[in-house]
Amino acid sequence: MSTPIAENPAVLDPRRNLSTRQMEALGSLGFFRHRYRNRTGWQIGNKIFSPGTINALEKHGLVKTGIGSVDLTQAGRLAAERLREDRR
Repeated sequence: MSTPIAENPAVLDPRRNLSTRQMEALGSLGFFRHRYRNRTGWQIGNKIFSPGTINALEKHGLVKTGIGSVDLTQAGRLAAERLREDRR
């Protein structure tokens, strides 16, 4: 069973609950369409993220992974939007 979006701390305050690298991955997933798994990790746009970073985001319920693909969940979209709003 997953945490409801309204109670997920990673969605409510992503800056406090995610590492810098996890926030970069979340922002890249929200921005780039080009994402695939290579032998060193996940290539998202022009950046490569380790499998551990993507797995941590999956444990927070922000992404879902498939065979060779990674996508944002609804909670992930909300967290990415919060991060974008904080930058402004």
